Amino acid sequence: MDLSGLSERGRKRLADEFGIPIRGVTSEDEFFSSSDAFRGLCEWARRHPRLFAKFSGFQSYIPGWHDMVAEALNTTAVVTIRTGDLWCG
Repeated sequence: MDLSGLSERGRKRLADEFGIPIRGVTSEDEFFSSSDAFRGLCEWARRHPRLFAKFSGFQSYIPGWHDMVAEALNTTAVVTIRTGDLWCG
């Protein structure tokens, strides 16, 4: 995808939304697991546990995604119980 028409700010916003590191710009803590896309994936997994399990073997696009989400869900269990909300990342 040609992103040359986007400003530097636009490329940074796109990267932040989808957790895509930008070579030479993005720091290590701005990867997929800190993105809105990851939080959305966590919410989807929480709402659809059977599908989450069913698709756990599909690792070609984001290797390790299932384990990252499972870990995030386990570490937020107390928050989920107390508030009814889920936040991953």
